[in-house]
Amino acid sequence: MARAFRKLRCKLVEMDIQQKELADQLGVSPSTISTRLSGHLPWSVPEAVQVAEILGIPLDQLSVFFYDDGPESLAARKKALCRAT
Repeated sequence: MARAFRKLRCKLVEMDIQQKELADQLGVSPSTISTRLSGHLPWSVPEAVQVAEILGIPLDQLSVFFYDDGPESLAARKKALCRAT
């Protein structure tokens, strides 16, 4: 299965921001960031906006970094899973 929030993770690496640093700026624990980046806990809209501001992501790009998991990408993952089995 594709890693959740791949583009967001890449942006963190690009900006040399550790998960702990992001957690500190958001006022949450590092484990909360890890859980959100793994896709096990959803990002709230206010959190997504705050992360976008920290990372310099334009608000019109939020869906690319946080919610770009629509039917097309879901279908592609399902096909990939079927081919792997």
